[in-house]
Amino acid sequence: MGKLHAELRPHLLRRVIKDVEKSLPPKNERILRVEMSPLQRQYYKWILTRNFKELNKVKTDMEHPCVLGFRP
Repeated sequence: MGKLHAELRPHLLRRVIKDVEKSLPPKNERILRVEMSPLQRQYYKWILTRNFKELNKVKTDMEHPCVLGFRP
């Protein structure tokens, strides 16, 4: 096991406390309220009402080649 660690050590990225940048300003978090698109509202409604039939249908439709950008 020690030999494996010795071989891997040069390839591992480790972050130690002394290497962390101290001069960065504190992180500010802002919450922006935006309207949902009609499609997002529909999905949200299906999730809240546990309409798994429609959600699974969407999943199946999303795997269709045309949705992925491939045209036959």
